[in-house]
Amino acid sequence: MNSDVLSRLTWREGLLFFGLLLSLLLVCGTGAWWLWQDYHAQAGPGQIGPFARRGTPDLAALLTALPDVSFTEATPGPPWDGRSPLVMLLLGVDDRPWVESWGPPRSDTLVVLVYDPQGPRLGVLSLPRDLMVDIPGWPAYPQKINMAYPAGFAQGGPHAGARYAAQVVGQVLDLDIPYYAVVNYASFVQLVDAIGGVKIDVPHPMLLDTYDPQTGAYKPVRLKPGRQTLNGTLALAYVRFRSDEQGDFGRMARQQQVLWAMYQRLQEPWVWERIAAQLPTIYRSLQNGIWTNLRGPDMLRLAWQLRDLPAHNIHMAVIDQHHAQAQMINGVYVLIPDLQAIRRLRDQVLFGPSNAGAPTPPPAATPRVSAPAPPAMPVGTPTPTPDWWRLAQQEQARIGIYNGTQVPGLACRTAAYLRQYGFWVVDVGNANQLYPETAIEVWNHKPATLFLLQRLFQVPDHRVTHWPPNAQAIDLAVYLGADWAQHNPIPADVTCAQPTPTQR
Repeated sequence: MNSDVLSRLTWREGLLFFGLLLSLLLVCGTGAWWLWQDYHAQAGPGQIGPFARRGTPDLAALLTALPDVSFTEATPGPPWDGRSPLVMLLLGVDDRPWVESWGPPRSDTLVVLVYDPQGPRLGVLSLPRDLMVDIPGWPAYPQKINMAYPAGFAQGGPHAGARYAAQVVGQVLDLDIPYYAVVNYASFVQLVDAIGGVKIDVPHPMLLDTYDPQTGAYKPVRLKPGRQTLNGTLALAYVRFRSDEQGDFGRMARQQQVLWAMYQRLQEPWVWERIAAQLPTIYRSLQNGIWTNLRGPDMLRLAWQLRDLPAHNIHMAVIDQHHAQAQMINGVYVLIPDLQAIRRLRDQVLFGPSNAGAPTPPPAATPRVSAPAPPAMPVGTPTPTPDWWRLAQQEQARIGIYNGTQVPGLACRTAAYLRQYGFWVVDVGNANQLYPETAIEVWNHKPATLFLLQRLFQVPDHRVTHWPPNAQAIDLAVYLGADWAQHNPIPADVTCAQPTPTQR
């Protein structure tokens, strides 16, 4: 396939995002809400409990009054003294109702946080969900690292899933991770809205497929380039998006971009007043969307210290093509970890450059994760992005193109256009109905081909239907809609003889 067509392709949305500072914002909100309950009756004129007119809490009063509890009924983690390094795994999970049939929710975002109060210093390291690791107890392993959470979840819910994920991630990094925090879609949206949105520099036009956790509705939204404030729904769509040339690496970079924007938002004094005014509502709405084993006083202490952390003391990185090699295993795109490179990055980002005063990473519990043996079909040397064209060629997907419009010859011309770039179009005909928007049906798993077709035809995930694998004569069917008829890149000189129509 010719990669020149990349310039003609657009975006499709991916899966899930979790931001670091949501848990920290939640921490402040929860601590203050507890105090609201304890102190409201004692509040003097101009105060709400320990909050003064300017919304600035008395930290000593907060720490004294907080009960020793954590979200839901999880066993709390070890107490944190506020002076030693704190190591935490942050997880983003997709627990939307319509994916429940897939089994336990997957953690499609994994972020390790190490905060050293003595620096002070904060290290943030994102792990790609496609990282291939051994997951003990899983029916067939090695597996992608995002399967660790559902493996534990199946045994005991969100807390069990988070503990198991922390163990597996800790084995990859050779690091003990005693704390965790988990957030779902709805909580992320609510928390971003609670701080008045986030300011993001959008690098280029983007077609986002927004999802409303309250209604389950999808809506396409186009973002123009430039600096703008994204509300919770748009921020969720922005950080779920992973369908550009950077793939999962680009998605992780957007996660950290929004994470940084949240940190900057929390530096604005009016935001804290806004949070204080919404505490009861925030707390009630988040009770079923965030889980952590960090104790109440420790959550508040952590949030309070991070609030004043200088920006130059925050260090972020992602595990990318320099630390893992892209492979295809049974037609599935995965990343084979280079554990030595990953652990060098761990030392640099989470604990700082070589320094006599830097803390020594606590070792993870054995057994440690070993990288699986390379499969027989390597993609090649590590590259900044997946080579979707080469992967699609390996898949040899059979494609059907069907006209769902009243424009004569549209399917035939589209098929001819695709064949120019190496797509294997084996069937052309008419759809059995009109389509206002282009849709795709999938019978056999061809992820790279699906990726390219979704970008070319601007088909978001909710307009892709996956059917159980079967002996269909085609692997993927594209039903052309009015959107493609009105706006497509097919040159005027691309024509073809009309075939005998196939009705679908």
